[in-house]
Amino acid sequence: MTSKRIQFSKYNPSGNMTVLVHSKHDKASYVSIANQIMQTSHICCEQVGFIESDQSDAQQHFHLVMSGNEFCGNAAISFMHYLNEQRRISTTGKRHESNLTQFQMQISGRSDLVECNIHHDGYYEVMMPQPETIVQRQLTLDNQSFFATAVRYESYVHYVIHIETQDISNELQQSLEHFVRSTQWNNVFKTIGIMLFDRGAQFLTPLIYLPEVQSCIWEHSCGSGAASIGIVENDQKGNDIESLTVYQPGGHMIVTSKLEDKATYNTTIKGKVATIATGTAYIE
Repeated sequence: MTSKRIQFSKYNPSGNMTVLVHSKHDKASYVSIANQIMQTSHICCEQVGFIESDQSDAQQHFHLVMSGNEFCGNAAISFMHYLNEQRRISTTGKRHESNLTQFQMQISGRSDLVECNIHHDGYYEVMMPQPETIVQRQLTLDNQSFFATAVRYESYVHYVIHIETQDISNELQQSLEHFVRSTQWNNVFKTIGIMLFDRGAQFLTPLIYLPEVQSCIWEHSCGSGAASIGIVENDQKGNDIESLTVYQPGGHMIVTSKLEDKATYNTTIKGKVATIATGTAYIE
């Protein structure tokens, strides 16, 4: 069987290892390519995105499609870093003062254009999706009940559970993995996330399940999960959340969430990215 070449870059946004494929491939092969790339015996990462356009003009926007058609905040930040390194962002683009470059991109899992800010101190900032609903749920796992806040978005849902990090056992993690894998989810959800948040330590332990890829990973960092923490904190405390540092196993992200009216949250995540590798890989 002949191997296929792919051109890729690997990034580290707060520990959430991300591979972006910049060679062109049939969309029908995205899942197969991603499943090989993510393996520890291959490039090894937590998620894979495919760059469909690295140009932005009157006819098109920068465009990134994730392997599971999901939206991913850390992949968005990685794509911003790629565009910045490749000098694809026009220096005559929209700017605010002298320390910020603003532009838009298109990303799977969202029907709107994503507002992006490159801060000249090395931080990348992404405007996150609006939640559609925020409701309380009770989850029963192995005869143990947990109260969760379910935050539903256009293409994904997060369950935020407040729990001290020391109380997260292997048994609980396995029960949560079984829960996300065995539940019949609405087809609109490209991602299901369980966000275990230690409020006192500001520490997030994220589980991400992608039904289309059958990927279930305790991630080192989750940007959209950090945004959900900001929204839930805003909702429960009744105050805007300004520059909240959310620590995660692989690093930290900075979250701001402001309630503009009774149902509109303007939420951003901000983080830094390191380029780990770039080159050619071979897949079957």
